[in-house]
Amino acid sequence: MFTDIIGHEWYAGAVECAYANGLIPPELAEKGGRFYPDEKITLCDFCVMAALAYASRNTLPKSGKCPFDSKCTDKKRPFIRAAYSLGLISDGDVLSSEVTRLRAQKLSEKLGL
Repeated sequence: MFTDIIGHEWYAGAVECAYANGLIPPELAEKGGRFYPDEKITLCDFCVMAALAYASRNTLPKSGKCPFDSKCTDKKRPFIRAAYSLGLISDGDVLSSEVTRLRAQKLSEKLGL
């Protein structure tokens, strides 16, 4: 699916499987079919993927407006609202900030992923 994910890379199968199962939003691949595995991930994109992973086994909470509505695209808004409802993000967070591996682990554990 992604031109910069080569079959012999250790993570290639996981990325392709995640994309095939709807866990990676298509807009992440819109830049010429590239995944950019060496780029850092923003809190916004992490929350979208975490919400999609959560939704694969659970029902996302229905939520109204949240403090991040004006800080994300229309496509991402339902997932950011769900992440807010699930406690992945709180009022003081910055969606454009980078997510460390430690924070990603803690957020994933919070969802039982």
